[in-house]
Amino acid sequence: MTAAVVGCVLLQFPPSMSSDRFDRRRVIFVTTLVAGAAAFAITLEPSTGWKLYALVGVFGGLSLPLYSLCIAHANDFLEPEQMVGASGGLVLASGIGAVMGPLSVSVAMSQFGPDELFHSLAVIHGLLGVFALYRMFRRQAKPLSEQGPHMPTAAHASQVAV
Repeated sequence: MTAAVVGCVLLQFPPSMSSDRFDRRRVIFVTTLVAGAAAFAITLEPSTGWKLYALVGVFGGLSLPLYSLCIAHANDFLEPEQMVGASGGLVLASGIGAVMGPLSVSVAMSQFGPDELFHSLAVIHGLLGVFALYRMFRRQAKPLSEQGPHMPTAAHASQVAV
């Protein structure tokens, strides 16, 4: 856990700064695929010591900021009066995922072993990356001049803390 949090502290700024300079969907695509690749690499061979910490650090450093990147992308297409409703929907979706994800992955882990945690995370990130790629072909990118700035936030922090 420490490696994931330290990775987030160290690696959140490159995707954050990139999302202000490039199409956010492209940044989400690259970030989620690299995080998924790190999760998959953990399962390839028994990782211990610094190698495991480094891979978990890369995974945490790139997967934890995804929530704020997705929020920034959603907000780019909303009018100010729509933001409260959309924020509520995004928090609800995040909450559902926070409940269903651990339940479903724990069932998979009980059936296939502890490596299933990172297999599942790799698949989930891969699917998110494919969805981001799909969306790039469905709609034009928001011009950079019309994008708001990305503000890093914790995925499950309370609004008071943020």
